[in-house]
Amino acid sequence: MRLLSILFFILLTITPIFSITGYVRYAETSWCMDNCSIYYLEDEYGEFLTWITHLENIDMLAPYINRFVELEGPDVWCVECGAIDITTIEISDDCEFPVECFADP
Repeated sequence: MRLLSILFFILLTITPIFSITGYVRYAETSWCMDNCSIYYLEDEYGEFLTWITHLENIDMLAPYINRFVELEGPDVWCVECGAIDITTIEISDDCEFPVECFADP
């Protein structure tokens, strides 16, 4: 029974890792106004997917603006908004519109 309780506690405390693809966009304005709302991810049709951040070094996302990327990371909460805190990010070619996917902004 004790082992079951420990396993249950561990599963509750582990933050799930999200893997998602999309275009990194810079948010001109946001009602959150914190590090979780500077950049966001949108799909190939221009729809908002989620806020993204890198809490250790937010400026490392600048080279990826307007690029199609695949990223992974846990969900974090800042002051007002939640975002994916990126642990890995790489430029992806797995998109539906290859002309836009490969274009270098």
